Amino acid sequence: MIPAFSNVGILPPYGMYGAADIEGRSPYPTELLVFVKRFATTEARTQLLQGFLEYRRRLRDIGLTEGIQWVGGSFVEDCELIRSRAPDDIDVVTFLRPLDDEQAWDALVAENDQLLMDAAHTKEHFRCDAYTSELNDEMLEEVAYYLTMFSHQRDTEVWKGIVQLELDDYTEGQAIALLAERAAQW
Repeated sequence: MIPAFSNVGILPPYGMYGAADIEGRSPYPTELLVFVKRFATTEARTQLLQGFLEYRRRLRDIGLTEGIQWVGGSFVEDCELIRSRAPDDIDVVTFLRPLDDEQAWDALVAENDQLLMDAAHTKEHFRCDAYTSELNDEMLEEVAYYLTMFSHQRDTEVWKGIVQLELDDYTEGQAIALLAERAAQW
């Protein structure tokens, strides 16, 4: 469950039972449809989510269907209240489970470098400040880096929560339909 914004407009780093509650802490696992319902609240946010869903579709199109995504940044804040503007993009890191065939994995990564490794490209084409990391035994340092970067406001250094999504989510079709409905309202 994604908690309500705190009194300063951010997702709290942990839920109502405090920091010791391991299951009620950030990153908050949720389904894509729940995420879209929660954050598709304005025209600008709906457009950002459409880009995000297109980014996810492109990852699947190249065969990347196993992994998780952490979504952070101003998109998962009450940006309109605390910054008096809409979020500019969606900050996301995708932790991918690599293919069993290491050569095929290396070729896939090399062939899709812009989609996977170039944040400027993903920002321009999908309005996502997107990063990827390979899930493996040696990734602890990268996990710590992204958790640190996504769990604090850049300007204030306030600690905040992030959201976790599965890359292969059965609610994606419903989320796309909901966004189309919301986009038609604007």
